[in-house]
Amino acid sequence: MNVAYIYPEKIPSTKARTVSVMNSCCSLTQYTNVTLYVDADSLPYDEIMKNYHLEHNNLIIRPVKKTILFNRITSNKFFNKNLLRTIKKETIDIFFVRHLKTAEFLIRHKQANQKIVFECHEIFFQTTESRKNRERIKVMEDFVYMHADGLVFINQTIQQEFAREFANLADHQIVSYLGSFPPSNINLNKDFYNIDELFYIGGFYKWKGIETLIKSMQYIPNVILNIIGSDSPERVDEINRLITKLNLQEKIKLHGFLSNAQVKDILSISSKLVIIPNDNSMFDKFTSPLKLFECMSTYNAIIASDIVTIQEISNNSGAVLLFKAGDEKDLAKKIDFAIQNPDFCEQLAKKAFEKSKLYSWDTRAGSLIKFFELLIS
Repeated sequence: MNVAYIYPEKIPSTKARTVSVMNSCCSLTQYTNVTLYVDADSLPYDEIMKNYHLEHNNLIIRPVKKTILFNRITSNKFFNKNLLRTIKKETIDIFFVRHLKTAEFLIRHKQANQKIVFECHEIFFQTTESRKNRERIKVMEDFVYMHADGLVFINQTIQQEFAREFANLADHQIVSYLGSFPPSNINLNKDFYNIDELFYIGGFYKWKGIETLIKSMQYIPNVILNIIGSDSPERVDEINRLITKLNLQEKIKLHGFLSNAQVKDILSISSKLVIIPNDNSMFDKFTSPLKLFECMSTYNAIIASDIVTIQEISNNSGAVLLFKAGDEKDLAKKIDFAIQNPDFCEQLAKKAFEKSKLYSWDTRAGSLIKFFELLIS
């Protein structure tokens, strides 16, 4: 079986989804032939692998141009047309794709023996900021979700939301959670009796809850919050203004973007208590908290908001301490409790580490390959 993962973006990038793409593709190579088609402006193979802390394997990466007119105009439309020319030379059984326009294009141009599998991460017409495009996007979604040969959902909550919203979905569906690889350098002797640093790793989108976390630092003495991530200069300025307004400059450090390999090292060795502070928003049901899986697999105590998708993973297991989403005082109370109760904190880390074994990239690859085999049988 030959699988083509179509990803019309540059790799590496600051987007968390590239972590999912790279790890999913590399794990699938244990079972079958996988080719990853990416924007031609991506870095060379060796640098991509190094950035994501991945060993060399049988993954093939093929660049596809998405620019014309001396590289002055960029569009996924050009990527799709160039992709079609490229794949005519290839033998492909399964196209695995997460970009809506590319999925529509492939469905309309696939050969009789090829299957299109769409990976469902969100309902685009609900999350778009453009009201005038909403109906057009809804029509495209109806088409793709009905005519795809299979749908892969990243959690049960999204699958249920799709079933409520769309009258006709592909018959073949599967829930396949994202995951993490436990790094080889995990410190399993972290000292939870001496926690003087907190860690947030992720984007600065409003719904990520970074403002809630920053505000909670007003109520927590003698602790430094490390924020690892990046966004537009305007958004970073907005975060800095909030920190200054609350006079928290000495308590909060912004480290900017770090590669996935660097983040794994921090989670494995340095961090002990990690915060995942997502606010309540329309994105609650459309997020599969990748950082949650990475924190679980690197022996960290985790405090996270009680949004539905995090509850789906934690499932009253004692692996995550939940706080009321958007409530900075409740978050501060939970952080203080964890710091003041190191034995409890250590148990959080142990339970999270054990539970992480259910959510590995290898587990995900195994479920996907069975699904692909079902579709082509």
